[in-house]
Amino acid sequence: MLPAVEARISAHPDPFLAAVRAAIAGNVVDFGTGTGEDGFDLKAALDEFLAKPMLHDDVEALRQQAATARTILFIGDNAGETVFDRPLLGRLGAGKLYYAAKGGAIINDATVSDATLAGVHLHAELVSTGARTPGTIPDQCSPRFRDLFRRADLVIAKGQGNFETLTELPPSGRVFMLFVVKCPVAAGHVGGSLGDMVVMRW
Repeated sequence: MLPAVEARISAHPDPFLAAVRAAIAGNVVDFGTGTGEDGFDLKAALDEFLAKPMLHDDVEALRQQAATARTILFIGDNAGETVFDRPLLGRLGAGKLYYAAKGGAIINDATVSDATLAGVHLHAELVSTGARTPGTIPDQCSPRFRDLFRRADLVIAKGQGNFETLTELPPSGRVFMLFVVKCPVAAGHVGGSLGDMVVMRW
């Protein structure tokens, strides 16, 4: 699907915004919700997410920070959706770009080998979190990941699991959460409903 997705993004009046929306659309690939047994309709998700309103829309702040950041850390989520991250990775400016994946298998979260298979290494240097937990808890990650997380000018975190864990940290203004709301608890926290799309600065 990637060539067709990239063509739609390139033809969009705002390709950066479209790439953000496509990355969020990929977040429907999640077996952790118990909704994926019958497969995912990625084409329908892309059609929907390229057009629907966002519950939280901090895209302009993300665009501005991406344009000036010297170091960007992108924390991936599920294995299948890493492909949908690639158009956005290619539009994040000239800063040094790192893409973090899990240190081992957990649910269907992406490992470094999954991200390599998806071609993410063509856009960013791949790093392991060093942990195999849903979401990202820096204190449980490798020293290298902790160092990257601490010094990155911009951190982009995909998925509700990263939202749930990284919002336990004090807000810094340099972390952006991109995800689809997938449970009532998260919906209540962000003031939305299941299926809402979120770009939230933290």
